[in-house]
Amino acid sequence: MRTERLLISVLAVAVVALALRPGPAANATLDEDTFSVAVCSLPTIVNELIASERFQEEREDLAADFEEASDEINERLQQIREDAQGMDAEDPAMGAIGEEFNELRQSLFRLQSQFSTDQAQLQARQLKEAYQLVRASANAVAEDLGYDFVLASASSDSDDELNDQNASLLLGQLSRRPVIRFPQKHDITDDVRDDLNL
Repeated sequence: MRTERLLISVLAVAVVALALRPGPAANATLDEDTFSVAVCSLPTIVNELIASERFQEEREDLAADFEEASDEINERLQQIREDAQGMDAEDPAMGAIGEEFNELRQSLFRLQSQFSTDQAQLQARQLKEAYQLVRASANAVAEDLGYDFVLASASSDSDDELNDQNASLLLGQLSRRPVIRFPQKHDITDDVRDDLNL
């Protein structure tokens, strides 16, 4: 009986010792050969992609449709104004003209509101799509060049580009520069730009 208890005690101590022993990750040391890191100015390339013809055309089409529809309404409103100027205020037709004028103005307000909504949704969708394209490109380029990690950070070292007139703009610029220091040879921004034909 004592032998069994002694054996159980030894086994319990061994299990605890194994559980408390540091694993491989805790013993690992990081050096240059452990992993490789690249930097890509993702915000810059996203902005360039958004400004490219690939995305600009859809925004222009949306704006053109809005202008065409609003021009039709504005032309009719102008015609009503001109017609009303030559009419007597007591003319029975003035009531119908006034109603049409008000209905057209309401239509124009609705059209403007819908355009603002559509424009905001398009911008958000395009921004998401551009981000996904840049991210996929950066991943592909990094894999080709043998990088394990890609950090998204503005790659300019110059503080001259920082805004010193508007705190909100400056904070936005700073938030896009989380990486303070890195060797320029590990900046893959131009490679990603070439991959996206920018």
